[in-house]
Amino acid sequence: MHLHCGLNETLNYSRLRFWIPSARPLIKKILKYCVTCRKVQSKPFQSVIEPPLPEERISKSMPFQITGIDYSGAITVREQSTSTKVYIALFTCMVTRAVHLEVAGSNSEEDFLRAFIKFASRRSFPSIVYSDNAMNFVSASKTLKDIANSQLVSSAFNNYQVEWRFITPRAPWQGGAWERMIGITKTSLKKILGKSLVTRQDLETILAQIEAKINDRPLTYLSEDINDLQPLTPSLLINGRRIKEFPDPVEIEDIRDPSFQEKAILTKCLTHNQLLLQNFWKRWHSDYLLSLRERSQSNNVALNNSIKIGDIVQIHGDSPRVNWKLGRVIAFITGSDNLVRSVELVTDSGKIIRPITKLYPLEVTANTIQPEATVSTGTSDPATRPRRLAAEKALALIKNSI
Repeated sequence: MHLHCGLNETLNYSRLRFWIPSARPLIKKILKYCVTCRKVQSKPFQSVIEPPLPEERISKSMPFQITGIDYSGAITVREQSTSTKVYIALFTCMVTRAVHLEVAGSNSEEDFLRAFIKFASRRSFPSIVYSDNAMNFVSASKTLKDIANSQLVSSAFNNYQVEWRFITPRAPWQGGAWERMIGITKTSLKKILGKSLVTRQDLETILAQIEAKINDRPLTYLSEDINDLQPLTPSLLINGRRIKEFPDPVEIEDIRDPSFQEKAILTKCLTHNQLLLQNFWKRWHSDYLLSLRERSQSNNVALNNSIKIGDIVQIHGDSPRVNWKLGRVIAFITGSDNLVRSVELVTDSGKIIRPITKLYPLEVTANTIQPEATVSTGTSDPATRPRRLAAEKALALIKNSI
């Protein structure tokens, strides 16, 4: 009757016919039962505190053994007299935070596999790969599993099997480690290219330079004291030196020395390089990992969410909110700290997984609001019965007029 108007409008209409004591909190509770209003105005479930970092992020490993993969948006390049679109496949090491950039002709499975093979040929095969749920990554993961498990190559590639792990759909913040690197790469390209149109070969050259610069970025605090150690970078952990660093003149003279080829000198140099890398990894553990603990965590978010098995929720989508799908919660997905951040839902098109921050409650439960209040006059005197009945009738009319 009143087109699902708000609290003030409903209160105004009710007072045209009735005067209800403490009407505002009563009407507010009644409005919370309206499913149509909740479809448009309800807020999503709140997320719990951030989980601890996974073990793969804080354990020493070979470079790119734990890798995160992402794609950039389409980039237009010049090809003879026409223009075409290419993509950037980014591989980032989850431990050293180094990156590897490859140009892919499209976002198809075949082009991604070509980029992956070139990456693995230069950086070695990873043991664990993280990515989002893009269709090219899902199909590539299935193809790699089929190749690794086939009878022809299972014996030869038994040591190169890749465990592919996907983050929760529609939860890009779970892949922040590679999303941040994609942002840095795209920003660098915008600053370098501007509006110019380059060839694919020029783009590959520019990406190689961007990759070198990103891998030389500092991971630890930059000190203003000239006597302090140089900041730790991904290239130091991988190569033992910065990529853009000038060679040491003393080292050049040692190489030109005919006695440099002697076994004792080579062994001494190898030992020195190993000690240097060990020192870099010690700094990675003492400086970089400790800095990762300095994450802001809200103390106002409850550890336990009000979401329950069997709840009917609205699922956040790309279309207007009135067209969002409905789903029913059938299972919880807990993290390493046993807190619920994602759930499994059943919809009209099948089962899906979504983070709880993308779900909007529709049903009113005991955890959401208090039970509906009733009007009481504070006495059971029969003389007050007509007034109590009139108030209850007014509340019923308000419900029907929403």
